[in-house]
Amino acid sequence: MDRCTGSFLSAAIFLEERPEFSLAWRKVGRMIGRQYQALAAMALGAILLVSSTQSTAQGCPQLLGRWPHGPAGAVAIEGTTAYVGAGATLVVVDVTDLASPVQLGFVTLSDIVLDVVVDGGFAFVALGPSGMAVLDVSTPTTPTVVGVLDTPGDALGIAVSGTYAYVADEYSGLRVISIATPSAPVEAGSLDPDFQAYTDVVIDGNYAFITVISASFPVGDHGLRVLSIANPSAPSEVSFAPISGNPYRLTISGDFAYVAASHSGLRVISVANPMTPIEVDFFDTQFIALDVAVDGSLAFVADQYGGLRVIDISTPGALNEHGFVATGSIASAVAAFAEFAFVADDFGGLVIVDVALPSPPVIFGSLEFAGYSHSVSAAAGLGFVGTARMPPGIRVMDLSIPSAPVELNTVNTLGTPQEVFLSGWRAYSPELSYGLVIYDLTTPTTPVHLGMIDTPGEARDVVVVGTTAYVADGTSGLCVINVSNPTAPDELGSEDTPGPAFGIDVKGAYAYLASTTSGLRVIDISNGFDPFEVGSIPTPDDAFDVLVVGGHAFVAAGTSGVRVIDISVPAAPVEVGFHDIDGRAFDLAFAAGYLYVANTIGRVVVLDVSTPAAPVEVGVADTIGNSNSIALDGGLIVLADERAGVAVLDDCQDQVFADGFEVFETAAWSEFTVGR
Repeated sequence: MDRCTGSFLSAAIFLEERPEFSLAWRKVGRMIGRQYQALAAMALGAILLVSSTQSTAQGCPQLLGRWPHGPAGAVAIEGTTAYVGAGATLVVVDVTDLASPVQLGFVTLSDIVLDVVVDGGFAFVALGPSGMAVLDVSTPTTPTVVGVLDTPGDALGIAVSGTYAYVADEYSGLRVISIATPSAPVEAGSLDPDFQAYTDVVIDGNYAFITVISASFPVGDHGLRVLSIANPSAPSEVSFAPISGNPYRLTISGDFAYVAASHSGLRVISVANPMTPIEVDFFDTQFIALDVAVDGSLAFVADQYGGLRVIDISTPGALNEHGFVATGSIASAVAAFAEFAFVADDFGGLVIVDVALPSPPVIFGSLEFAGYSHSVSAAAGLGFVGTARMPPGIRVMDLSIPSAPVELNTVNTLGTPQEVFLSGWRAYSPELSYGLVIYDLTTPTTPVHLGMIDTPGEARDVVVVGTTAYVADGTSGLCVINVSNPTAPDELGSEDTPGPAFGIDVKGAYAYLASTTSGLRVIDISNGFDPFEVGSIPTPDDAFDVLVVGGHAFVAAGTSGVRVIDISVPAAPVEVGFHDIDGRAFDLAFAAGYLYVANTIGRVVVLDVSTPAAPVEVGVADTIGNSNSIALDGGLIVLADERAGVAVLDDCQDQVFADGFEVFETAAWSEFTVGR
């Protein structure tokens, strides 16, 4: 939650919710991003400024740069090389020494990597809304994008056979892509999905096997579609086998298709006769089966929070579990080769598991990746990013060149920082069950642990005023903490709230809590030893953040957008306005009459709130992640974009250039100052 009234900024994120699986991993239900039209005079490249009066730039906010790294979410193995999709990057890893894998190189891509296959020195990558990318990986240290094709849907799964790539394109069905010239992929054929979402595809001979999830309501058939691709330009369905649960991924081994089917675990389908596929067995994994690989007589299931499950499939009809191993957090994808399983785990990174029989599976090696960018604050050209990984941490970033954000350092934390509030050369980090943790920023690039206090609830947000910290403490409401001695903070008082306290702002003698299910709560904190509630107002949806400007509180209220509350009488808050947004308003920042809203479907919205009761949308930009946390610094918007790392955008504020011109391509900018 970015307070944005001084040089130190801060932001927070909701960690507790995480969908079990999203077909494109994010942006479900997101509308197509708005396109902005430039002023006619911009066609000339500039507008002469005839006075110091400034006007809002059109087509903002614009993406300036991105740090694209995120958690491991896809994996393929080719000999002694692993290819890992991590955020919006494909990372090439040398696994010659399985105990100590080494990163060789990576390439930044246009979207989050959802699936990858490697064939003949090329990697073919499914990028969700951005379609398919073809990479030359013949030189592992410098993988290079050589071709792209923007499919009409969301590319979720991909397979390659001969000179064709086959893309499971969600609600756009199967797309058959000619890759005879890898640098110029072109669609050669397709099959409409018939109200089903195509989630994965495997090719075996002249058949394509595709997992599908019904889009009809009530839910229709989920299952396995079998298509003839004898003529790739005209694929045709030959059979269908219904499957319980949501089938996400599959693999073929011998006469059987093995399907990872969400809550329904591992399903085994006989495809000995592709014209009559039939389910012959299943195994109920403990959690949510997201991916499956087979090597010999064993199937390996990436079972979400259940890690890697190893299933003996030597006797179809009598499956049994050989063992399992926790891989860190969320096992999302798996590949197998030569008695080893390679697991892409959200927190654990690339986890290499020895699965040689008869011993139980055991982790043999691993390589850490960036994890989720969950929260962010920024000041003086530095970004402080709360990361969810194993272990969690605070990542310090150099934002001085917005087009190229750089990681300077990452320090481990006790829990995932839900907020990094900056005040007086200290960072205050609410870390859920670990409470409030304080870090010294005497050397800003190297935060050092000073002290902590284990709050009774789940510390989610904090504001520090002088020597007092006010913590939104989840199920325990408000916690007031004396931080005059940062090495030994102590609790002064507390006040329960009817719903979990999620976000907080403080102005004068009052604390304002965004209390998820119970809306905005107003707490009198004039006596820190005895805070008490004086007023409240419900919100139509869960309240996640609150930011007070003058006599108004702006509340990020999920799917009900931003609510504007008149708090001139704290005991009687009243709603005076609102602004609906597509998606879920989650985090807020403010500067110079503009309210910045982080929308978790992958969007940042800019509102002119100079007339608080009537917010006006003046800018919007889509991101490739989830836009969970937002901060402002020196004319920049900094977003913690979850799986997609950190995004840097302009802040839509007016820009006056020393050469007297206002232009909208940064390559043409000369020296400028930011007007406020």
